[in-house]
Amino acid sequence: MKQIIGLSAFLFFSICVHAQKRGKEDTTKKTVVITSAYKPVLKPAAKINFAAAIPAADTSKPALLTYNVPAQNLFFSYQPVALKP
Repeated sequence: MKQIIGLSAFLFFSICVHAQKRGKEDTTKKTVVITSAYKPVLKPAAKINFAAAIPAADTSKPALLTYNVPAQNLFFSYQPVALKP
């Protein structure tokens, strides 16, 4: 059984390969010439300045927000249970 399957697969693929070779062969050679004015240039590398001075300290005071906190007038009628170890 395996021999029949192998033989049929071989025949199938040989017919496919033979079918691809049929027809008029292309004997002309085609060339493509690409001309471009673009010339790639590398960007200069960023270098670390090792002799840099420490930036000046910011002495300005930021404008802080003013909050309106209402009075805590909450009264609860329960008493918490005492904790006993």
